[in-house]
This record gives sequence, structure tokens and C-alpha cells, in this order.
Amino acid sequence: MFAKLFQRDRYAVGCLAIASLLLYLWRLGQLPLRDWDEATVAMVAREMLQTGSWLHPTLYGEPYLNKPPLVEWLMASTFAVGGVNEWTARLVPALITAAAVPLLYWLGRELFENRKAALWSALVYLNLLPVARHGRLAMRDGVAITLFLLLSVAVLKARHRQRWAVVAGLAFGGMMLAKGILAVLLAGIIFIFLLADGQWKLLRSGYAWAGLALGCLPAIAWYAAQFQHYGADFWQAHFLSQSLDRVWSVVERNQGPPWYYVSEILKYGWPWLLFWPGGMRLAWQNRDRAWGKWIWIGTVIYLGTISVMGTKLPWYVMPLYPFMALTMGSQIATLSDRKNDIRWLGALLFYLTIVLV
Repeated sequence: MFAKLFQRDRYAVGCLAIASLLLYLWRLGQLPLRDWDEATVAMVAREMLQTGSWLHPTLYGEPYLNKPPLVEWLMASTFAVGGVNEWTARLVPALITAAAVPLLYWLGRELFENRKAALWSALVYLNLLPVARHGRLAMRDGVAITLFLLLSVAVLKARHRQRWAVVAGLAFGGMMLAKGILAVLLAGIIFIFLLADGQWKLLRSGYAWAGLALGCLPAIAWYAAQFQHYGADFWQAHFLSQSLDRVWSVVERNQGPPWYYVSEILKYGWPWLLFWPGGMRLAWQNRDRAWGKWIWIGTVIYLGTISVMGTKLPWYVMPLYPFMALTMGSQIATLSDRKNDIRWLGALLFYLTIVLV
């Protein structure tokens, strides 16, 4: 029985990985890089390759202190092999982002008792338009989300096998080097979940602290190098102007009302958005179970945090979509069990895949 289950899971993960790779790599270099966000990351990576200054990135010759350079390091390595163009700029972020789809299935298998809910969650995530569109871009967000899902899977597996806590620590360190302060918020969500689920003993695990130390060491070393090189200017530019200031003030006129991200979800979450309210109600009814706690804690904390921030940017909502996909997947699985017929959902999924491609 367990051997068959493992084979089915392995088959599902393989199919999801192939589908996500086809979607994310299709005509990847067809369009020019977007101004400001994609172009900025690519320019930093190109200058890194040209100047050889990998430890202290620059943009147009000036210090670039916005975010840690993990994505730029990966992109510059790709430039060194395949040249500087749109395809090589987007290749590594797209590949890493594609891994989020099978990882979400894996996360669902840890949370849900129903395998079908995990599968539908991954399929919904694969076909969410903002995820499919933004995940292909030469930016940090898709990489950070994939590392967050790896961290989540490792933490849940560590409840039974504590050695997985080492993987969790490495994933957290990668998030710190990819997105900086966002890693603290997402790790905080997992921390609160562990407390709510009665898994606080995991926080005392030697594997957890060893993994955290090992994973954070590269990030700490990079931050120490910046402080040593730039001094107080790095604190002002990186932590205040580009991170903390975005929480309580408007940076570069990127502002909006508190319901800004709700409107973004309402605009681009269709048709899967139809299953979100029912999924949230179902999660509340199952709030005593791990998956119900996970969905409600993650959704409320993350959506609430970005909604009260002064600076509003469309891609800030991206880490919410894995929680939404799990919510919708649980609702679809419940509906399919009740109706005993999911052909109409399969037809909808096929239609969306064709449209997105």
C-alpha cells in the first residue's frame, strides 16, 4: 500500500514538474525586460560580471544596496555561460520558480489527509495567472517563494524526522540572501503556526539550531562585508530607505488604499477565486487541524501586514498565493468528493492551461 502511494506521489510530482517547466520556459526570451524591476536586476548582474565585484554589487557604477544579491549571483553566472540577453536573464529565476509547483504538492501532502486536496492545490497554483506571469520574470519574488515552500515542507517534515530542520535552516538562509527582510515575515508565520499547532518543542531541536546557523552564515557574512565596506550608509540605504521605510511610509510614490491587494486578487485571481471564500470557511471549520491553522495564520498575517504597509507594489502579494492555492485546492477536493464527478473541473483546468500557454 505505502509503496503504491509513494509511486503515485512520485508520478504526481514528476508530472507537475514537467508541466511547470513547460509553462515557465515557453517563449521565455520573447519580450524585452520590463523597465525598473527586471531591467534593474539584470543590470546589476551584468555589472557584477563585467567588473568582477560580486561581493559589492553596483548599478551604473554606484553601490547597489537595495537587496541581497543571491538572484544577481545566479543571473551573472548564467550570463557568463550563455551571454547577456532576455532568455539568460530569466532562465534561473524561472527554473527555480517552476520548482514551487511540485513543492506546493509536497507541502499539501504534509498538511492534508486527502491526497486529492494536495494535487488540486498544486494545479491551482500552476494556473494562477499572476503566478504564471510574474514567476517567469527576472526578479527575486519567485525565488523567494520557492525557498519559502522548501522551508515550509522541511519544517513540517521535521515534526517526524528532526534532521529535516537542517534543510529548513538552509532554506531560510537562502531567503535572507534572496529577499532580505521578507524572510523574517514569512519565517514568523511558520513560527506562529508551530506555536499554535503545539509543535514548539521543534524550536529546541539541535538540528533546527544547527541548520539555522549553517543557513544564515552566508547571509551574515554578506551583511558583515557590507557594513565593513559602507558603514552607516549601508544601514541607512538597505534597512531604512529600502526596507523599513516601506512599512510605515510611501517610497517612490508607490501608494494605495488598505484594500489595494484585495483589489489585485479580485482582478487577477479568476476563475479560481470562486473557490476562495468556501475554502476559507472550510479551513475555519477545520481550524483544529494543521492545514486549517496553516491557511488562516498565513493568510491573515501576510495579507494583513502588506495591507497596512505604506508602500504598495503589485508583486508584494505574491507570497500570499501559495496559501490561497491550498485554500482553493481544499475546497475543490471537497466539492469533487461530494459530487463524485470532476470532469467539469478537469475541462476548466485544460482550458486555463491552453490560455496561459
